[in-house]
Amino acid sequence: MPNVPRIRNKPNYVIYSGDPRDNLETRMLWLQSMGRRPGARRVVNTVLDSEDPFDIGRATKEQLRDFAMQEYVVELNMAKDIKELRREVSALAKQHQAMVDNSAAKVATTNLG
Repeated sequence: MPNVPRIRNKPNYVIYSGDPRDNLETRMLWLQSMGRRPGARRVVNTVLDSEDPFDIGRATKEQLRDFAMQEYVVELNMAKDIKELRREVSALAKQHQAMVDNSAAKVATTNLG
């Protein structure tokens, strides 16, 4: 199967990361186990199909306020222009992503040693 986003939405989709030189029987056993073996990777769709990602560029002031409060627990100043609010929410998202990346890097380095 090709590795494309629509296939990743399938709940049982597993990337085969075993030895490509294995015989068919061994590969099928690996796939039947859903890749639950050391070194196996499993793709899990965390976004529901019916749920569209939040679009900062199209959101209203109220939607931006609600999103910032729900996701980042930050109250926005509603007296500001909508473009400024969008910049603030975008900056919050970048800060949050940097924190996630930083903590993931720390976990990865601590698991190595």
